[in-house]
Amino acid sequence: MITTREEWLEARRSGIGGSESPVIFNGRLYGTTITDLYLEKRRVVEAPDISHVPDVQRGNALEGIVAQLYASEYGVEVDAPIDDIDRWNRFFIRNSELPFMFANVDFAVGDVRKVIGEIKCPRVRGFMKVKNEGLHDHYLIQGLHNMAVTGAERCVFVIFSAELWKMHVEVVERDEQVIAKIVAANRDFWECVQNGEPPVEPAPGERAPMAKSDALPSVDGEEVARVDSADFAAAVSQYLEAGDILEDVKTLQSEAKDQIVSLMGNASIAEGGGARVYYKEQAGRKTFDKKALKASHPDIDLSKFEKEGKPFRAFRIYRTNSE
Repeated sequence: MITTREEWLEARRSGIGGSESPVIFNGRLYGTTITDLYLEKRRVVEAPDISHVPDVQRGNALEGIVAQLYASEYGVEVDAPIDDIDRWNRFFIRNSELPFMFANVDFAVGDVRKVIGEIKCPRVRGFMKVKNEGLHDHYLIQGLHNMAVTGAERCVFVIFSAELWKMHVEVVERDEQVIAKIVAANRDFWECVQNGEPPVEPAPGERAPMAKSDALPSVDGEEVARVDSADFAAAVSQYLEAGDILEDVKTLQSEAKDQIVSLMGNASIAEGGGARVYYKEQAGRKTFDKKALKASHPDIDLSKFEKEGKPFRAFRIYRTNSE
């Protein structure tokens, strides 16, 4: 019986979980490459501890609530972990026929071998992206991986936005052909782990879309200063968190605007809810077409009419996914 988080983490090192399967199947996921995962399973490096990350804490805190909301909304009986001990044992599932794989499921509907569930609690932008475009590929791989281990016939993804207090549900049906490919990729990877042979990194054209860290601007030979102070890390985290919140606010505002316009119908001015709303057609903005002038009067030196501002230091920040 697993009784501590450390024991649970050690159990995870003994196989491949559903959230790790996309790394193997695609070669990478976000900032984690298949080589990173190999080194973790070989115990050469420790897996990053993300338990302190706000988005992770948010998801963990909401899982039980969302499971019950789903049960109430769809009129089904849901079996979900009652605490960490329950999660680490009853919902940590192995399969004797696939000893190199395991599944950590968030809940089951009735018999775990029939329907399993995954709960995701992204920010507003992530919620709307899934709602409008469907599940991410790595979600699909995770669900099919867990179905391979449990034998379940379908996996229910419950995507929940705490800000909107809305739920979006996607159901992934069992697909034996894709499951076979996932199992084969995992088996090959685990043989590499057991034999101490690093897996082959996929070629750039074969792997998943690049993570943000791959798109860092060139430093043009300049030295990159390393700042390891806790104050710097805290300031970076605060800045990035603020940026995420701003993006969520923009998404919420855009969604509200679209709904207001829709509810106004054909009206140009509407009043209600303590506000007056104007939605009227305006004349387009006039701009100067420099290219057209140059083409029409190639003899004119336009540089004489250009103004150059004072030099300034541009502040830009990029997630590196290395922390």
